[in-house]
Amino acid sequence: MRTTLRLLACVVAGATATTAVAQTKPDLVSFTADLGFVSAAGNTSVTTFNFGDKFQTQTADKRLIFAQMFTGVRSEADGVRNAENYRGQLRLDYGVGGRVYLFGLTGWDRNVPAGVSRRFEETIGLAVKAAGL
Repeated sequence: MRTTLRLLACVVAGATATTAVAQTKPDLVSFTADLGFVSAAGNTSVTTFNFGDKFQTQTADKRLIFAQMFTGVRSEADGVRNAENYRGQLRLDYGVGGRVYLFGLTGWDRNVPAGVSRRFEETIGLAVKAAGL
């Protein structure tokens, strides 16, 4: 019985060491997605649907970082659309030294119930990365 316990302890310790090594390797690509649906009834009937994604990739030295984002929300109350908002964005960051980056950003959004059929944005700027991030 003791031999079995020792063997299990070695296996767990080995797995922990392997996990620690894997966590020190930087992630060069990341992707996040979300999806939601709500349907509620009572005094009124409300239906809401939302979705979104964020994709980011970077070089190993973090000198070049690319990010893409898209979100959307659509909602109805008693069969009448009361929200419909979509937004997309692309961003490219270029490290010029230390924690300083030059970036370019382009975006698009649409919010018809608020009176915005389409809107575009273009931005060029300078960013300073906060310490410890």
